[in-house]
Amino acid sequence: MKEYDIIVIGTGGGTKLVTPPSKIGYKIAVIEKENPGGTCLNRGCIPSKMLIYPAEILSLTKHSEKFQISFPKKPEVDFKTLIERISKTVDDESASILPAYDKNSNITYISGTASFISDKVITVNGEQLTAERIFIASGARPAIPDIPGLAGTPFMTSRETLRRTDLPKSMIVIGGGFIALELGFAYSSFGSEVTFFSQK
Repeated sequence: MKEYDIIVIGTGGGTKLVTPPSKIGYKIAVIEKENPGGTCLNRGCIPSKMLIYPAEILSLTKHSEKFQISFPKKPEVDFKTLIERISKTVDDESASILPAYDKNSNITYISGTASFISDKVITVNGEQLTAERIFIASGARPAIPDIPGLAGTPFMTSRETLRRTDLPKSMIVIGGGFIALELGFAYSSFGSEVTFFSQK
């Protein structure tokens, strides 16, 4: 069984629990089952803002004539290139995390899924690890509503929406939270016909 001072499950918010203590000598194991960086970097606030800002710019041009500004032709988005740029930026940033960890001998990065055996022992890839302090910073996943027939429909969550390179002609957004509104606004600004379904 490998012993550490701290085990951190997740590389999103959990990243803040890794570097500072490692610099003062704590031995730390970092466990992540997906790309390093967590939700915010890979499929959350960073790529969504990179999508929303161009949408805002395009949306503003629709009101340009009120300010005596005209365009030779209607502005449009190169959606595929935009998504490819966003994805590359996110992927490059994610790829830079592991080399930074590798330079620190107090940090051990493990790719895999953690399961608890006891309050201070976990198993990853068939190997047991223990630490006095174990932090769970695994984030969350999109909530899929229990709607009859949904399972057989090619629906998307925010994860897929931020990576698709084709702009759909129409889209139904189920939910009225900020993620739904942000992505619905972006796709609408780019030219999709967006309809929201919300309980409130």
